[in-house]
Amino acid sequence: MSARLIFQAARRPVLRGTHLGVAQFSTARAVLKKKERHAGGGKASKVAEEPEIDISALLDIKEVESSLEKTIKAFNDKAKLAKQGSSELQRFTQLSVNLGKTHEQKLNEIATVATRGNKVMIVAFDPKHVKYIQSAVVGQLNMPAEPVATDKQTLAVTIPPNSASKKDSVLRQIKEDFEHFKQSQSHHSIAAIRQKALNPIKKARTQLTADDFRKLNGQVEDVVKQYTQKLTDAFKKAS
Repeated sequence: MSARLIFQAARRPVLRGTHLGVAQFSTARAVLKKKERHAGGGKASKVAEEPEIDISALLDIKEVESSLEKTIKAFNDKAKLAKQGSSELQRFTQLSVNLGKTHEQKLNEIATVATRGNKVMIVAFDPKHVKYIQSAVVGQLNMPAEPVATDKQTLAVTIPPNSASKKDSVLRQIKEDFEHFKQSQSHHSIAAIRQKALNPIKKARTQLTADDFRKLNGQVEDVVKQYTQKLTDAFKKAS
């Protein structure tokens, strides 16, 4: 081997080592500069100030009271229907009335049906249908349907007194309605209305003083307590 080739072979490791050293150093400098630029940008940037929060926008107590008032009314309406025998009323509205020549219609399609005390009042849209309705009530429900003397389009059906089992069923229904309007996941329950009112207050907690946070929560809890008692009183009255 010539002296020139030996000399070139001897230089190769030195060249590789030098090349690696330069590459590592260049990479390190690039990372260092990137970090410096990031740090410098952080120093130059201004800290964003949190906008002031409008406390009055977090809670509309009148709206909360209005929603709770609707809940009490809805419960009272349901309890009233249960006590008046809404299941009996449904039996009437779904009654099939034969109008002759194999033509049948549901009672609620040809008349209005409503309760009045212990009676179901049926008002036919067409006076000609009264006799067919009367026959359907007597034949299918085994109840007498008496024409009202002052209105030839109206029939009055007397509902028999509720049995003990029927009363128990009504009370169970009222109890279920009470629990539903008190604490179900339905949007019109007291629990759901309370949660909806508290959510924006909780989200803004870090922007509120301790006193403001306590005051807003207290307003919600006070009105919820008031209407929970109203619902309880309505339940006791209906039971």
